[in-house]
Amino acid sequence: LETMRGRPAGQLTAARRRALMYWQRKHDAGEPIILGEMMRVCGFSCRSNAKRTLNDLERHELLNTAAA
Repeated sequence: LETMRGRPAGQLTAARRRALMYWQRKHDAGEPIILGEMMRVCGFSCRSNAKRTLNDLERHELLNTAAA
């Protein structure tokens, strides 16, 4: 992942880490990803931030939302 604000390359932000853990938990349970729930669980201020984070994780090949 791109380096921002002095973070080492490849290190996830706290928000991306929470989103990845949420996605993995839901995916493993066979449950759908609900952006409103993800927003509350992960501490995002709006659904678009949750969606953008999922898109970023998918773009960096850390998850495959098509399999969710």
